[in-house]
Amino acid sequence: MENNKLKIYFRHGAAMILALLILISCGSIAFAVDTEPEKDHIFAAYPGDKLPLYDGGFVDVDEGAIFAVITRDRNYLVTWFDDGRLILRDLKNDREALLSEDCTSLVDVRDGGLLYTNGEGNSYRVLFENASRLNLGKTLKMKLAENSMSLLYADAYDNVLALPENEKEPTVLSVWDREISIDAISDNGELAVWTEIKGGKSSICMSDSGKKTVLTELDSKYCGTWVQFSADEKLMLVASNYSDRMWLKQSGKMLKHVYLGDEAWHDDFYCDEGSVENFNAEDIDYVYASGEAELYNNVLRLRMNGHVKPILEEVLLCGIAGGRILYLTEDDLYAATIKEGEISGEKKLSDNASLARISPDGEYACYFEDLDDSVGRLVCCSLKDGNCVTVAENAAGLSKHYFEVSPDGKSIFFYKDAKYIENMEEYAELWMWSRDDKEVKLIDQEVIIGSLSSGLVEGVERDNFSYVKYLGTDAEGNIIGTFMYYDGETTVIDDEIIYG
Repeated sequence: MENNKLKIYFRHGAAMILALLILISCGSIAFAVDTEPEKDHIFAAYPGDKLPLYDGGFVDVDEGAIFAVITRDRNYLVTWFDDGRLILRDLKNDREALLSEDCTSLVDVRDGGLLYTNGEGNSYRVLFENASRLNLGKTLKMKLAENSMSLLYADAYDNVLALPENEKEPTVLSVWDREISIDAISDNGELAVWTEIKGGKSSICMSDSGKKTVLTELDSKYCGTWVQFSADEKLMLVASNYSDRMWLKQSGKMLKHVYLGDEAWHDDFYCDEGSVENFNAEDIDYVYASGEAELYNNVLRLRMNGHVKPILEEVLLCGIAGGRILYLTEDDLYAATIKEGEISGEKKLSDNASLARISPDGEYACYFEDLDDSVGRLVCCSLKDGNCVTVAENAAGLSKHYFEVSPDGKSIFFYKDAKYIENMEEYAELWMWSRDDKEVKLIDQEVIIGSLSSGLVEGVERDNFSYVKYLGTDAEGNIIGTFMYYDGETTVIDDEIIYG
């Protein structure tokens, strides 16, 4: 097979954070999925392909394009041509604008705008509403907010800068030396977090409306900084895998330094109903976090005043949703009610469980039993009546990314008959189980595990996602596949791509 296709890189990851992100740089494309069930992820495609619209229609990708990107809201199409042109098309009003004649990298795309770099090495922020373009100069690292065009970036002159979406001039937050990690910025651009690294040490820094605060200094260049906002971004939580402290910032209130007693474990922050990022600050009275313990983790309850209390010790937290908590103690799986910082009604679901997770609505627990050599029985158990159903007897279960619950909690996606290929990748049969009718449906065979549009990590739509079907390898050892789209039926997006 000829090696004439761009590589497509699919990212596995959490929530983390994950995000409505396309990272397109140096000839690679990374796909991520929207975690809101009513919104579809952003698509990228190649000349001759079609990009799906919400009304069931498609828009064609022009010949001569390197690739095209459609925004999550389906209002704009961005096309990067092989002659360097970057063109914005307003699909609602059928208008076009030439953004650049020498684009060398399309860095990031949101519903409201994009970032790109030109042949001179300068980066630009474009706002779609009026096609306005702002020259950011030579930048080294950039991070957009999750739902806006507010930007945090480090330039080539050792500055850390914040540029809110509605501003035309950035604010210098800090001057750094040696290394820098750009971590997060809020949608309104007021709150930002970054990490300055020098001499084997790191400083986690925060800015509130342009005022810099050093949260902590660590004796390690590996800081593991992670940030989570509430849905309205009036609450920000900051933690590090290398610190026994975390930081809580509420809108209009003083920053709180919280002593955990344990080093933070990189995971979601939860409230009673689910992940903090899905709820407004006014609805959050308690936050739950994981801290490292001797063998497993401790689940910690945080009040908004900064008071911390362990509520579970030496467990693996599997998730909190809909007022229920799911956790493992070695092989024993338990579910309980959690409300206002207290746990009650603990019930044992299994004595041989692993890789457990709770459905987004908190109604069901999904987990493996009798897992042996990465194959086991996949089970779905109602947390209301305790009724458990075997989804599949021989499902692949190397990690919990090998199955996923849809955002509406009504479907489980899983793999069977996994086989290894090059570069530690695997392909397998992809199946979907519906909890409404208890039926199992084969989506496709020889699907590359991890190639789903969400990487099987929080957000696979029940009838709307893409994946790569394994074809083979070329003479250079590249994995070759067919890029597929599923919306109840399978459609070929691209006959042949290189999967990396």
